[in-house]
Amino acid sequence: MQRNLIVAIVVVVICVAVYAADPKTDALNHIDQGKAALQADKAQEAIGHLQKAISLIQKTMMSGFAAFLPDVWEGWEAKEPKSTSGSWGSGEDAFQWMQVERQYTRKEDKLRAEIQITSMPQLIMGYRASMQQFKNPMVREMLTKDPDLTVEFIDADGWVGLLQAKKGRNAECTAVHEKIAITIRIRKDDMALLKKFWEAVDRKGLAGAMK
Repeated sequence: MQRNLIVAIVVVVICVAVYAADPKTDALNHIDQGKAALQADKAQEAIGHLQKAISLIQKTMMSGFAAFLPDVWEGWEAKEPKSTSGSWGSGEDAFQWMQVERQYTRKEDKLRAEIQITSMPQLIMGYRASMQQFKNPMVREMLTKDPDLTVEFIDADGWVGLLQAKKGRNAECTAVHEKIAITIRIRKDDMALLKKFWEAVDRKGLAGAMK
């Protein structure tokens, strides 16, 4: 009898832990509690619940960002994605930004590649300004004439950017789509591998998630 009771308690504890680990469910609970507190004229308590809800929603969105990253291919290994978040603006114009990064390593030679997906406004504005200059025919011609640089321009499906491999150095990709940006860095001048990573990012899904 005592053993059965212990088992029952353990099951209940596990179920509660799993339930509590769901950020979306917890966020909805805090929203409900915040609404109830506001209706009871407990403004400070309502703010506390809503701030917790925002934090949990961020976790949900960041885990969603990670889903758009490339899978780990055979012969490669990858670290767990690292996520960060913050806020931009104030008052009614304030919104939350998210960023996720992941590092991939090829086992045979320890070649590393890093991919970052970000909605940080400061980075988006900087990337967009840089990418706009590559639409200039003179700039494109200059880049393509550099013997130590292999470049391909991205201008499709709303994405604007540049793939480049610097001879004897590295390969990089930067691309922007409205409120989101992708950067890829490989520590080798391997354009083919850079393009493989670029194509492996779920860009369509990512762009759709930011609408």
